[in-house]
Amino acid sequence: MMEEGITTPSVKYYEGCSMTAIWAVKSLGIDPQTGQEIFVKKDGTITYEYDTADQVVCGDTQPKVNGNVGFNGEINGIGFSATCGFRLGGQIYNSTLVDKVENAALEYNVDRRVFTDRWQKAGDVSLYKAITDQTTTYPTSRFVEDYNTFTLSSLSVYYDFKNCKFMKRNKFLERLKVTAYTNDLFVFSSVKTERGTDYPYARTFSLSVQATF
Repeated sequence: MMEEGITTPSVKYYEGCSMTAIWAVKSLGIDPQTGQEIFVKKDGTITYEYDTADQVVCGDTQPKVNGNVGFNGEINGIGFSATCGFRLGGQIYNSTLVDKVENAALEYNVDRRVFTDRWQKAGDVSLYKAITDQTTTYPTSRFVEDYNTFTLSSLSVYYDFKNCKFMKRNKFLERLKVTAYTNDLFVFSSVKTERGTDYPYARTFSLSVQATF
């Protein structure tokens, strides 16, 4: 049995289970001989047939450690400030791979992995099911991945001209400071996912000048 149209894990409420648990059918991967996915039923038997009744907890989106760290400093008028975010532990359901590789519409432009990484002939050891198999891929443990990230959330660098000779001689300008700022400069992640396709994403850069007369 399958849930039509539901290709990502649903939230389920079970006593004793985390509300952020990832529910999916346990998978043994792609059969090299047939190109079909091998599923594990709750009783331990294996099958090629997907059944939502066989869904079990395959991960949890809640990280074990999650936080931010920042530091700043200044020397000879040059200063900087940085804020970093990190998460360790927990998993994510990589829907990018599901939507772009296995559930992709072949009549349109598709990810190249559709043709390079999907099973094509007997004996192929592939991460993804047969390219001729156009059935929908539903939540499976094959796409549950450990999710660890480290992000440089914001970075600013400034120069304060307070020690410059021209500032000391100047009778009208009391202070002059130039600051450059950027956000989300880089992200180190254990999982490659798309950003900005479902909601706007932008990396911004700004420059400000502060003058006091």
